[in-house]
Amino acid sequence: VKFEGKSAGECVDNVVENCARGGVKSSGKSSPLIQHNVITDTTLCGIDVTDSSTARVYDNHISGKHCIGIQVADSTNVACHGNTVMDSQGTGILVCDSATGMFCKNIVVGAVKSGVGVRDTAWPTFVANKVQRCSGSGFVVHGVASGVFRENEISYNGVVGVALKGNADALWEENHVRHNGAHGFLLREDATGTYQRNIVEENAMV
Repeated sequence: VKFEGKSAGECVDNVVENCARGGVKSSGKSSPLIQHNVITDTTLCGIDVTDSSTARVYDNHISGKHCIGIQVADSTNVACHGNTVMDSQGTGILVCDSATGMFCKNIVVGAVKSGVGVRDTAWPTFVANKVQRCSGSGFVVHGVASGVFRENEISYNGVVGVALKGNADALWEENHVRHNGAHGFLLREDATGTYQRNIVEENAMV
């Protein structure tokens, strides 16, 4: 299913499966509602939002064979709420380029790489998401990316709960970071940030 140009419309209550090049794509200046879809075995991205799209991505379930569950790229500004992304072979949710948006109450489980990746000059807001049991780290923020990360549950990931590197700089507030395979928070290279009122407990390393 693809929206392009200045298209709008609704993609609601569909089953999208066994697609070789992705499940649902929103590009150009499109502004669709993508809601309550079951998306499986899409090889590349379950949902791909690019260019200057302002898609609303609500309550979708993405699983099966796919590289990235939800990708938000270019200069998009999305609302991404209540989605479940399971067993991504790469990253569960990837925000890149100069993308922004509000990501709220999503669940990411079992990604092979990071649960959530934020890179380049992206500046998203993540509130009350659950990122759990990924083989890599829970959140990885790098490049000169920034953002606000508040009240997220980041637990039982294989490596670091939250990793920042490059010149990444973000606000981390009231997150619960626990039972990860290495550090709760790890800052490398020239990364900075503000960290306040987080609970960091029972991670494998200091």
